[in-house]
Amino acid sequence: MVSEVDVNEIYRLPDYMKIVYKFLLSIYDDYEIEASKQGKSYAVCYAKETVKQLCKAFNRVLRWATGQVQMPTFDEYIANMMLTSCIYVILSSTISVVKSASKETIDWLIGEPKIVEAAAKIGRYLNDLGSYQRENKGGNIPIAVRCYIEQYGVLKEDALDKFVELAEDAWKDLNTEWITETSILARDIVAEQVLSYARVAKVTYENRQDGLTNPEKYMAPQLVALFVDPILI
Repeated sequence: MVSEVDVNEIYRLPDYMKIVYKFLLSIYDDYEIEASKQGKSYAVCYAKETVKQLCKAFNRVLRWATGQVQMPTFDEYIANMMLTSCIYVILSSTISVVKSASKETIDWLIGEPKIVEAAAKIGRYLNDLGSYQRENKGGNIPIAVRCYIEQYGVLKEDALDKFVELAEDAWKDLNTEWITETSILARDIVAEQVLSYARVAKVTYENRQDGLTNPEKYMAPQLVALFVDPILI
């Protein structure tokens, strides 16, 4: 059941957001039921907290974009992007149904392991590279490339090249953690999801292309090649 306290807060939202709010609460009601069935009620609070942190991070972006607070430095933007990458929300949402996931898994995620941080950076850096041209037309929306240019006083081309380098460095960190991490957590399905997150980002934003915004142009040919056209032997 949706918490009465949570529902009572709905009056603070505009009408168009009330439907979304109720839907979000219902999702985590279902999550709580499933977690309880699996003996993982401990996962509920963490899953909800990741959503709260994500909402706060997006609200921070909104305050930057609307001029309520000063535009961020590149370092401030990167700190916030660790949350807007959505990786913690994605990982927490699967704990209740992953048999190998445990309270130890949550403690591991709370500690912000380097492999998760690296995957989040890969996703954000590649996203910023692929979507820069489109997002740069959006006025005061804070984007990483622009923050980098303003903080370090470099040309756009140099900043974009730097983001390629940053993404490559993040891949090195992820691969190093995957190879050297001795904890069993580094081999369970949650850690594999971290790796998959980075892989999806690479495919979606390959060669600085925005496959999320233009899937018919960049993603469709890959899907056709994989699942429609036969492989010639």
